[in-house]
Amino acid sequence: MEVDELAPTRDMLDSRYDDLKTGRVKPIPGEEVEAWFREKSAAALRSQGEEGA
Repeated sequence: MEVDELAPTRDMLDSRYDDLKTGRVKPIPGEEVEAWFREKSAAALRSQGEEGA
């Protein structure tokens, strides 16, 4: 991957870091993120099960 291709990603990460440091956004506790992904996965599995039935 070229360095030029990574510039937009670096800019986005810098901006998000600044948002966290200035208090513009609040960090989400890891447990909440994990629970959200588990629920999303469970919902996807349920919908796949319904489609196959």
